[in-house]
Amino acid sequence: MNENHFKVSVVMPVFNGMPYFPEAMDSILHQTLKEIEILVVDAGSTDGTREYVTQIAEMDARVRLLFSEKKSMGYQYNLGICNAKGKYIGFCESDDYMELSAYENIYKAAEDNQYPDVVKSDFCFFITRDCGELSLYYSTFLRKYGNLYEKTISAKSYPFLLLRDINIWNGIYKREFLEEKGILFNETLGAAFQDAGFILQVHITAGSEYFLQQAYYHYRKDNEGASVYKKEIYKYALWELEYMIDWLEQNEQYAELWAHMVLERLFCLFAGFYGNYYLKNKEKTCSELLKLQKKVRSLYQTHSDNLRSELQKIPFLMLFLENTELFAQAVVQKAKHTLQELSGFGDVVKKAKRVIIFGCGESGQSLLAMLLKNRYEGEICFCDNNQEKWKEKIMGYPVVSVERACKEWGSASFLVPGSSLYWKKMKMQILKNGVCTENIVVAPFVGPHSSMEVHWNVSSLY
Repeated sequence: MNENHFKVSVVMPVFNGMPYFPEAMDSILHQTLKEIEILVVDAGSTDGTREYVTQIAEMDARVRLLFSEKKSMGYQYNLGICNAKGKYIGFCESDDYMELSAYENIYKAAEDNQYPDVVKSDFCFFITRDCGELSLYYSTFLRKYGNLYEKTISAKSYPFLLLRDINIWNGIYKREFLEEKGILFNETLGAAFQDAGFILQVHITAGSEYFLQQAYYHYRKDNEGASVYKKEIYKYALWELEYMIDWLEQNEQYAELWAHMVLERLFCLFAGFYGNYYLKNKEKTCSELLKLQKKVRSLYQTHSDNLRSELQKIPFLMLFLENTELFAQAVVQKAKHTLQELSGFGDVVKKAKRVIIFGCGESGQSLLAMLLKNRYEGEICFCDNNQEKWKEKIMGYPVVSVERACKEWGSASFLVPGSSLYWKKMKMQILKNGVCTENIVVAPFVGPHSSMEVHWNVSSLY
């Protein structure tokens, strides 16, 4: 195939990817869009991955095997980007897979809409079970913003994109746009959060983005070798935060408008993981914190009162700027509280023969995913005030009215998602329908990105 006719270049970083990598590779090789090139960037695999790709490349000229000098996913992605020849660039991780029509449908959306800088779609998180996959659908736009699907938009008009669309692999990016803006990945060692800085740069600089309301990408959540389970995961978040602060300083035209959104995304991520790490390991890392403090303080002091006002709203940030020791104590206390809350919740739910989850939206589905991840064996049902949902099944489980649930199963444990803005109203509605207070359980905060990582006795909710 003429390399000038590639519509999408798919970059696949890998390091000792077996046994998951063949599934990922097959899902790209058999895409219905044939005008693609596949750039596999190997960082020195010793488990047969490299030989596997070599054999495929000998049979399919679209496949190229590149060799990475560093065991850095960011470096591998950048190597792929620099070698890509397609009009758009997409990414697939070595333990995930894609629907076979993914790139055809996503690229067609680009063609039909004057080739936006970015075209993305919804996706699914999944874990494997003996009976099949447990899958959790992720909607980029919740009901309030559902009208933004299939429209050309930008983060300048909808800044919440920086906090809502935080992954790279569920879409394609115009190569010309990435080159013009100089957007690349952070090249820190390892494989965690280098995509966070990349997607933030994309949203901040893109003039046009287009979103599809279909899930084409399947993101694995049960690979115990994944970097999110590493002991010092907080360092990856810290490095990415430093990287983006440096980027904002080098691109001052964006700092005033976007610095608070960048810190809301990355500082909160770092603070959560750091609290967990410090709680479990009791190790001080003062030099790292002081270096980061200096960078954040400089950003805080050199911009307008309006930006400082926005930064003051970020949890723990002001305490971090004043005293890193007190900051460490505060995030450890939060981590401890979260662990206790989760453990207590698990103890209650494991004893319940039936649970009713109030609300079948994102919060309720995330709570269900956490229950199933932890192999809850009792009966499960949703209750919801949306009458349109009463005849549906969500993730395979029935939905009934709140009144019916309270009347027929009042002795069950009613789970109110703590991540919902309306949990107090939910609790009051259940009480008014005759359910005893002791049968109402406010669940710990859990979101779709973390729900399938949570064990009952592990504080891993950030």
